[in-house]
Amino acid sequence: MPKHRLRLTALFTPWESSSFWGSLRYRSASRWADYRDAAEASGGAYRDTLEDALVFDLGAQKWFWNRRLRLHLLLHDVFDDAVPHHPVGAAYGLTFAVQGELLLDGIWKP
Repeated sequence: MPKHRLRLTALFTPWESSSFWGSLRYRSASRWADYRDAAEASGGAYRDTLEDALVFDLGAQKWFWNRRLRLHLLLHDVFDDAVPHHPVGAAYGLTFAVQGELLLDGIWKP
C-alpha cells in the first residue's frame, strides 16, 4: 500500500441547480510483496511495484424538474496517464462518464 496519500477537492456551486467540482489525488510509490513471485514468473507482464501517481478528475452536475432529475458528467484522469490502482489491475486513461438519477419521491400519492 502507498505510504502517503493526499486528496484535494474543490466544489463550486454558482447556482442552486448546478455545481462543478475538481479533485486532485496523489499516491506515493508502493511495493506489493505478495506479487514479487508473479512479477518474476511473468517476465515483467505483472509488476510488484506501483509508481507514484497524480490523478485529476473534473465533474459537473445539473438538477432539473424541481430537483427530481439529476445529470452528472465526470472526466476521470484528465491528465490521461493511465494510472493503475493495483499491480495486476487495468489502467485506464482519460475516461468520460454520464450518470442520470431520477427521484420519484412524492410524485405519486397513495
